[in-house]
Amino acid sequence: MVLSSNEKRAFSRQQCREALAAHIHNRLGLVVAPSQVRLQPSAGDGYAWS
Repeated sequence: MVLSSNEKRAFSRQQCREALAAHIHNRLGLVVAPSQVRLQPSAGDGYAWS
């Protein structure tokens, strides 16, 4: 089965979110669902990128 470009992007985005959620957990001890990871988090998210 061949993936469309949208499906490839969605797959890559999901992998990235999973990696970022794991990074947040490893560094800060916070459990954040991959679907809740934000590249521009708000003050209420409990984490920030430097």
